[in-house]
Amino acid sequence: MELSLSRLSRGACGETLSNAHPFVLRTGDNQTLTEDNRAWSQLITQLTPAVTPAVMAPVTTSGPRGFDVSFETNVTGITSQAQYWERGTRGHGPDAYQTCDGRNTSVSPVLTSNRLHFAKALPLGFTIGATVGRVYNTGLWLVGGDIKLALIEGLRRWPMPDVAVRAAVNTTVGSAQYTLTSVAADLILSKNIVTARVMQLSPYAGAGMVFSFASSQLVDLTPNVDAVNCAAGKDPVCNSQGLGASPDDIGHDRPFKDLSLKRYRGFAGLQMRYELFTLAAEFIFDLVPPPDADKSAGKGTPRQWTFNVAPGLTF
Repeated sequence: MELSLSRLSRGACGETLSNAHPFVLRTGDNQTLTEDNRAWSQLITQLTPAVTPAVMAPVTTSGPRGFDVSFETNVTGITSQAQYWERGTRGHGPDAYQTCDGRNTSVSPVLTSNRLHFAKALPLGFTIGATVGRVYNTGLWLVGGDIKLALIEGLRRWPMPDVAVRAAVNTTVGSAQYTLTSVAADLILSKNIVTARVMQLSPYAGAGMVFSFASSQLVDLTPNVDAVNCAAGKDPVCNSQGLGASPDDIGHDRPFKDLSLKRYRGFAGLQMRYELFTLAAEFIFDLVPPPDADKSAGKGTPRQWTFNVAPGLTF
């Protein structure tokens, strides 16, 4: 499921492959292949929930001396039958070429990640946290941080929930082709319920906004051709097909457009605490389809969901 951006091109794909007759890199002022920015936008839109910070905790904390650690498992649904996933991810087997004709014939319907999250409570209702994680079946690692402020906490005589605001950011490392950063700003409502005097149940819910920022490096849309050797007349692909020494393949090293996307999410969850042990589970979903929140998301990109579960310890 690693992104393979060299496949995301538009143009006469067959004219740039090793068996093309004739082999063409440029027609007039136009390169044979150009980057497919629509597919790039759709891929990043669907990848974002797998990178975005989860909530995984109610408003209340264990106090200024408290420290929490949890191990999150996050599962995000994607549109596995979409062509942009088939074209834009590496896959395996005989169709997993890096060129524009390559396909992933076994796209996973979900993206799964594990994250280790640390949180430290501070005075005045603040909590700070840090995250490190890995998105499986990709080369992506996640690093991030968060800060939460409890605006209303621990009112027992009034029938109102605890209220907090939270900001969190995760960014990807591990891919030489692109970077993706996801920032979430959420409003959280929760209520503590003590059962049998030994267990604390804390249902919580809320909504927020997610901003994602993605950029790519120069991507070689014709990885089967060495642009330097092609210009020198020594490349076994472009020069063996009747094309003389040509610098035209250099124009196939292109960046995809920078993306700044916005979406709206809702979430609901439950945390159970028994002595030092906690277990939290939550469901996150798009409040509106991504293209309705931001036209840059790509027409037809559907809503997504994420399910998170996290056992942890509270000291």
